[in-house]
Amino acid sequence: MASDHPPHSQGYGWCGSKELNGKLIEGSFASHQVPLTNVKTDKHEFSMLKEWLESYEIHSLLQKHGEHIDEIQHVIPWDENKRMGMRKETYDAHAPLELPLWSDSEVKKGSQESCMEVVGGYLLKVFARYVYSFERCNPKTFRIFSPNELVSDKLFAVLEAPNSGRNFQWDVASRNKGGRVVEILSEHTCQGMLQGYTLTGRTGLLPSYEAFLGIVGTMCAQYAKFVKMARETDWRRDISSINYVETSTWTRQEHNGFSHQNPSIIGSILALKASIARVYLPPDVNCFLSTVVHCLRAKHYVNLMVGSKQPTPVWLSAEEADKHCIAGASVWKFASTDGGVKPDVVLVGIGVEVTFAVIAA
Repeated sequence: MASDHPPHSQGYGWCGSKELNGKLIEGSFASHQVPLTNVKTDKHEFSMLKEWLESYEIHSLLQKHGEHIDEIQHVIPWDENKRMGMRKETYDAHAPLELPLWSDSEVKKGSQESCMEVVGGYLLKVFARYVYSFERCNPKTFRIFSPNELVSDKLFAVLEAPNSGRNFQWDVASRNKGGRVVEILSEHTCQGMLQGYTLTGRTGLLPSYEAFLGIVGTMCAQYAKFVKMARETDWRRDISSINYVETSTWTRQEHNGFSHQNPSIIGSILALKASIARVYLPPDVNCFLSTVVHCLRAKHYVNLMVGSKQPTPVWLSAEEADKHCIAGASVWKFASTDGGVKPDVVLVGIGVEVTFAVIAA
């Protein structure tokens, strides 16, 4: 391994005036702050700032009235479509997904099924029109970015189609085969790729454990600020939402236990602007199918979908689930006394596990 350790002023942009009042600026932490705080009133500091800025010789690149010199003008493409800032891909590249009917993946009411396994089967259809077929549905507009947890999250069905496997650029087994699933054990990297993929017009999904999604909380918050400003900018067009699927919640840990209990990501997202943040806790698999389709179609949001990996009861049919999700909440008469009319006590369930407990009560 070759390790390069350049001076801070060269490698990290820690540059500026050499020193002030005997204290080092260039090459130190001070250059990353505001080292010359009195340039408006202190002539010495102003001259230091002027000397440093002029050291870049910007005047050699400008004409008398501030225009670029001819050498720079010749580098700029005459064709506006070839200028980076004018490329449509940078501001108006949104490509809506072709989404199959989720009701075709309906699970029978009254049965038990793993929510994530069924959702994985649906996402397979988003990749490939038919299972085991090379006919692609969204060949260039949908990807899953997973921090090496796809199988653990029980979304492994997406790997069954020939064209929706993993895409490890350096791995001979999966290289150049058009895989649509990127797996790398780095939540930060997955988040960065998800953001870039979304901003260039496509749609992505990041599934992970509840305890580990919090790792990208700050990145998500910064991205949400960008989305807010982008929506207030006239020339920026639509972009898809960024979508998270959360599993292994604090309420059902199986073999992991205390180390994997951390629901902080929900708080992080709910702390965002109300016009951007969306947290969904569907109570069963049919509701989750309806939710994931809604999120993949939505634009400009940060969506968090919370589900279960283990087989759990299917409370609602596809039709009932659709109505429930559109309304956001509903009275379940089958679990109520006198059909829920004039109740003395109201029990509210949110999400798979809590709803299960409420129904049991």
